[in-house]
Amino acid sequence: MTERPAYRALDIAPGQRYFDCTALRASLSSAACAQRWDAAAPGSSCHGCALGRLHAADHAPSKRPGRRPVDNEVRACTRCGRSDLRIVKADCVCVSCFNREAEWRKGRNGRGTPPARFTPLRPVEVAIQRQSGAIERHLLEARDEAEAVARIAHVLPEGVRLIDTPRPGRTAWNAATGTFEYTCSRCGTQGTLLERVRAGKLERHSWCCAGEPTGQGWRVAVVRQPIFSMDVDAVSAVLNGDPELAGDEPCLWTPTPHPCAACHSGQIEARSLAPGGRWQCRCASCGASSK
Repeated sequence: MTERPAYRALDIAPGQRYFDCTALRASLSSAACAQRWDAAAPGSSCHGCALGRLHAADHAPSKRPGRRPVDNEVRACTRCGRSDLRIVKADCVCVSCFNREAEWRKGRNGRGTPPARFTPLRPVEVAIQRQSGAIERHLLEARDEAEAVARIAHVLPEGVRLIDTPRPGRTAWNAATGTFEYTCSRCGTQGTLLERVRAGKLERHSWCCAGEPTGQGWRVAVVRQPIFSMDVDAVSAVLNGDPELAGDEPCLWTPTPHPCAACHSGQIEARSLAPGGRWQCRCASCGASSK
């Protein structure tokens, strides 16, 4: 639990609480601390400050503390992690990754040969929930689930939540195609659930019970890896219990595929503290950190 500092009042500012901020080496009011935490850029002293998060909760008790996305915020590339290159805001990737993707899509690089080291992108489904309760599914082409969650989290409007990817129905194995297929939740028919992407949103239609779909672009729905929200301690326990990660070298903060279950607006990051040591997890959006 975060320990609160010793507050004091000033005659020139009645009703406000002041304290000595050790990180900034300055005297601040709790209201100013809350404002600095809310507007802090990643990597700054205020961004991951647990006390700032408490002050933000004090001055906005009706809502869970969370930061609004900043349009001109300097971010790291959601694909390679570099922060020294210009970010293409539409895709949240650096200009280098953007160019490598363009070469992959064309099938040739600047020398006219096929790209050999580019990891092919794959469709990843991420779900969000609007303030009205409506659930939207987004289908993004990304290197992995962590990149897809990061791209959605960077542009998440205020009041919208990252949620677990909801399953549209049960799955069944198709021996003829060697793949899993969805079954209709109403009649149990296999392989008739259709999907299409319009304006970045994933739409689904039950062919067997809802009749012929309207419009174009429909295809048989693909069963994909679901994304689950977790808290920082749960992700840390999973990573610490994975024998394949036991020998990993210490690393910088790395995004995981899990949205934060505490605030539903940030993405959990993890880092190894020592060779074969424990993993530490955090959410940069709400300030939650594993024990």
